Amino acid sequence: MAGLSAAAWSARQGRSVVLVEKGELGGSAKHAGFIWTAPSFEVLRSAVPDGDPRLQETLIEGFGPAVEWVRSLGVECQPAVEVLRFGRGHQTSILNYRRACELTLRQAEGCEILVPAEARLLLLEDGVERVAGMT
Repeated sequence: MAGLSAAAWSARQGRSVVLVEKGELGGSAKHAGFIWTAPSFEVLRSAVPDGDPRLQETLIEGFGPAVEWVRSLGVECQPAVEVLRFGRGHQTSILNYRRACELTLRQAEGCEILVPAEARLLLLEDGVERVAGMT
């Protein structure tokens, strides 16, 4: 689901995207009913002390904007509630979100979805972190 989300967001920004998916779009996220995270950085650090603190901070700080992104696609997100006695989250239809991301990609110019497919090698342009193709 992370790859599909990133691809749809990039397409909305006017970027060209090729989404290569080995299995089903959205993967096992189809079984989820919530978008959720820990309620604070401190709680997350306590629960996952060996995690990368920069990534954990990004997760916590980006949660609100992520929920707004889902809503911007026309997908309903319920008000925040406690999830699993640990976190906070919004009940939503992950299937509707998956479909909205897929439509965003299919309707965007310069974007393509390859399913099922597998990338073996990414070709970088002039050695920079910009993918110019794949095989």
